[in-house]
Amino acid sequence: MMILEQFYSRAATLIVVIMLGVTLSRLSTAEEPSQSDPGQKVIKVGNVAVVTPEWQASLSQQQRAFYDSLISSPNLEWNDGVPFNRLIGLYDSNKFDCMVAETSGPKQGTIFSSHSIRFEMVIFGRRGENLFDRNVVTIGYLATLPHFEMPFVQPIEWYGLRTISQGVDLIKIGRIDVLVAHDGMFQGDPVIAPMPFPPVHVVELTLRCHDTPFTRAFIASFDMRVRQKYENSTSRIFKNRILTEANVS
Repeated sequence: MMILEQFYSRAATLIVVIMLGVTLSRLSTAEEPSQSDPGQKVIKVGNVAVVTPEWQASLSQQQRAFYDSLISSPNLEWNDGVPFNRLIGLYDSNKFDCMVAETSGPKQGTIFSSHSIRFEMVIFGRRGENLFDRNVVTIGYLATLPHFEMPFVQPIEWYGLRTISQGVDLIKIGRIDVLVAHDGMFQGDPVIAPMPFPPVHVVELTLRCHDTPFTRAFIASFDMRVRQKYENSTSRIFKNRILTEANVS
């Protein structure tokens, strides 16, 4: 009799422990984020330029708002410094969910941000230097970019750069003659200045993604952050203008 009572007691205890474990397991599973939640999927984004603090400091207000909003996106896997052709290949093979690329017309299976930014690529050189007496012109350019058409009649030697900062050092010591970079860089620089040529390339960039529920949510969130930055910057400009006019009067 004693043995049976002990057996039933232990069996009851074991059943309680099993039920408690099952309950805790279900509660734990319920608290885990759903894999179908678009906000939980990591979105892989590719970009040609290496985004450094120095590079961001040279951007216009609109360009900076675009990149700040993108890089601060939650659930983002950021891949910058990707060579142009490789960027296209990785996107086309679905290795990247999105990429910062040229705007284009509607395309099946592709969605775009409602925001875009304009870049003008110009030629920079050393102040006061005449390039037309050179037999060969050495051009520094980001190795991740394609070669652009140049206005020089002389033969061209291309020098691929890892970063624009590397190009700055090389142009100042005379290792390269000119440097291709976006307009607005080197403002106030005592050595480097824009050359008297039109832009060698003009491009409108936007965020381009494969059309999925995850990327739709990602772009919607990105567009909202960009819009908020634009509104905040416009509000600050308006307030500063009011304060300036009040001080003048």
